[in-house]
Amino acid sequence: MMKKVLPVLLAALLCGPAMAAQEVVFKPGWDKGDNNDLNYPGGARPYTQKQVETFLKGRKDSGVTDTDTGINVLRACNHIEVQKGCHLDRDGRHVTIYAKGSHPKNQLLACEKVNQGHAVHVYGC
Repeated sequence: MMKKVLPVLLAALLCGPAMAAQEVVFKPGWDKGDNNDLNYPGGARPYTQKQVETFLKGRKDSGVTDTDTGINVLRACNHIEVQKGCHLDRDGRHVTIYAKGSHPKNQLLACEKVNQGHAVHVYGC
């Protein structure tokens, strides 16, 4: 019995932090002025927090292989800060996110490999 339980227990302890639920927090001012000035598709108003969270979850769970740094940070890190909502620059519509490397939920090898230590864009909002 112990031989069967020990590997499962060990796997849970080692992999638990990597499987933790992602936490999305919004920086004060994320939706002020041109930080969130594009309307939600089919609507006449800019994105709400819930709509931004849904967009980010959809991009994270899309299963599409992506070389975009924003998607990779979103998939690998467990504490994401939304710095700006859906807005536009020369590269297109995007949400600006940041994953603080010193946050305990982000101290995972997968996050450390892709996190560049500065804000990145998640395109397609």
